[in-house]
Amino acid sequence: MNHLEREFIQKVPVESLPDLIDSESRKYGIKINVTSNKVYFAKIMKDLKQMLENGNREAFEKFAIDKLTHNGKFAYKADFVKLLVDDPKYAYCWAKYINLKKKIPEFIKKVKNLKIYEADAEAFIRRMNGVPLVDLDMAETCKVFNKSYKLITVATPTAMDNFLRTYFIQSKPEILGIDVESIPNNSQVSIIQLATKDWCCIIDVLLLSKHFSNKDWTKIFELIFHPSIIRIGFDFPSDYFLIGNTFSHVSPLMQSENGKGLCLKKLFDSIVKNPKAKNAVLHGRPFPSVSLSNASKAILGFDLDKNMQRSDWAQRPLTNKQKIYAVKDAVVVLLIKEKIENDLKKNLGPTQALIIVQDAFVSMKAEKDASIEKLTKTFGGVSI
Repeated sequence: MNHLEREFIQKVPVESLPDLIDSESRKYGIKINVTSNKVYFAKIMKDLKQMLENGNREAFEKFAIDKLTHNGKFAYKADFVKLLVDDPKYAYCWAKYINLKKKIPEFIKKVKNLKIYEADAEAFIRRMNGVPLVDLDMAETCKVFNKSYKLITVATPTAMDNFLRTYFIQSKPEILGIDVESIPNNSQVSIIQLATKDWCCIIDVLLLSKHFSNKDWTKIFELIFHPSIIRIGFDFPSDYFLIGNTFSHVSPLMQSENGKGLCLKKLFDSIVKNPKAKNAVLHGRPFPSVSLSNASKAILGFDLDKNMQRSDWAQRPLTNKQKIYAVKDAVVVLLIKEKIENDLKKNLGPTQALIIVQDAFVSMKAEKDASIEKLTKTFGGVSI
């Protein structure tokens, strides 16, 4: 360092150099970008830090993009993300957005489960790219068969954690209506619908599968298939097939006693074959075939429009019509079961009613064994 440089340093504090260089470059029309001048970068970092401290994230984000992007590339990614040390989630969102793959700051690495930030990161990226945001998680009120229900849509890991904690850990439903909708042509579950007498829930499997491991899904199904909960569905064998096809690792759970569910289709088959039960439940009303829409009409007097079943369940976001259609199928099975059970008790007595209803519980294993037995008989006793 010569005497002129030494004198300059003595007169101009190092911390003020970035501001000085910035002002002088502007004065003389010299373009300095952050990638060619580290002192200028230091000034940008200083300004960004001040914006963060002031809590103005909108200005911070705009300034960062404007000043740190050069020729389509974001400069000094790791150094920039380190500014966000006090907010690991925000830092992770930025890291994903600027595609920081190397030199990940230690404070981000120390987060035990980064998956909980994935949904926030996706929303952040969409917002930064100018893509309109859709509120994937929501709690709203909907009317199903003239009754108001709380409708919960679960599409992110955070919402799933909150939902399970509130409705399956802190308290558990006694009875749970279940249905699934599948993605066209591939027999994969798109959504799972759950319902109680007070609330309905749509679990968006398609979106959540981006974040959840097999282990995560197993924990979820263990709560849904808890032995203390009575699960009711219309066609459980079909639902079991779809769930097992999508989550093969939970098949053992659904084949166990805990995996049993009340299959209304099987219940109706038993009732129509039993003259006393048929008269007790249908009271002479016509029942052309066993379908959910026919059951709803015959037992409750409700028309169930099934046209939405053929809609595109792979599209996102789901439409309001799709959501209402989906939860109706989970709600109506509860109402049908309650009405049938009451009619059987009233006309045949509690004991006989219990026998008829209990006989309609199925598990994946029971249905699999029944199918094998049917095939064996069909092929003349040949072992399949």
